Amino acid sequence: MAFALSKESLNSEQAGAWFDRLQSLQITRRLGLMAMIAVAVAAGLFVFFWAQKTPMVPLYTGLDQKATAEATDLLRAAQIPFALDAATGAITVPEKNIHDARLKLAGSGLTDSGRLGFELMERDPGFGVSQFVENARYQHALETELVRTITALRPVRDARVHLAIPKPSAFTRQRDVASASVVLELRGGQQLERNQVDAIVHMVASSIPDLAPERVTVVDQSGRMLTIADPNSDAALNAAQFDQVRRLEGSYNQRIRELLEPMTGAGRVNPEVSVDMDFSVVEEAREIYNGEPQKVRSEQISENSSNVPGPQGVPGAASNTPPGPAAAPATAATPTETSKNATRNYELDRT
Repeated sequence: MAFALSKESLNSEQAGAWFDRLQSLQITRRLGLMAMIAVAVAAGLFVFFWAQKTPMVPLYTGLDQKATAEATDLLRAAQIPFALDAATGAITVPEKNIHDARLKLAGSGLTDSGRLGFELMERDPGFGVSQFVENARYQHALETELVRTITALRPVRDARVHLAIPKPSAFTRQRDVASASVVLELRGGQQLERNQVDAIVHMVASSIPDLAPERVTVVDQSGRMLTIADPNSDAALNAAQFDQVRRLEGSYNQRIRELLEPMTGAGRVNPEVSVDMDFSVVEEAREIYNGEPQKVRSEQISENSSNVPGPQGVPGAASNTPPGPAAAPATAATPTETSKNATRNYELDRT
């Protein structure tokens, strides 16, 4: 009986151990299954968010530090997300914002020209570079530096400078003069004043040796000539008159707007003033002679004297007889005729 009980108790212990092992296996499987489910959910979320992520495209590459700082500030102000590569300095933005970012930066005057100035001279020229190539690189660097200076002006968006520098020669005495051409791309609605054009001309002329300001030509993107060769020509006078009328109209528009906007509100007044100016020129010359006596302009005096011969000797035969040797000739007073004329012209006032 005891043996039977012990056997039953042993069987019950084995059954309990097997049941515990089965429960432990089920818990392990459950944990593994839960882990697999978690991994699958994480992978799905990763794939989902990766698919929803907007691809980044490069906006500008190769900008200097100042331009990069200005570009990032403008993008932050416009609330456009961007990424900056610290190694290359490239700026990337989401593909959907690429056009807005370029328009925003271009409107602020920041463009990726990619032109090198005197930084080009710092590069290794390589072995076997000719003098012609060195001169061409220097002229290109000089043109680029002039472009950078001109584009610093507010109305100018972009510019191009072409220099024609003659090559000096020791075999000729006559030396060709240098010349320059400047093509400006102005911002929308912006115009250059006459003094600004003159400033560009003198700046370019001062940067090139033996370059006279008269040899510098400035043209805008519409092909209009901004420089005038002869300041006294009819074209120069017409341009000056047009600028004067335009400045006067702008002054009147601004004064009317400032006068009415406090009563009507900002942006509710749009005045337009048309000025018609008479630029006719009248030249008048006057000669005025004041005071007494009157001024003598010219005076002509002529005086004539002449002798009038009269009858001589005693009438008759004796008058025809020659006198003797001792007889003295008879003398008588000779009559004289005198005439005097005087002509005087006095100065008169005239216009």
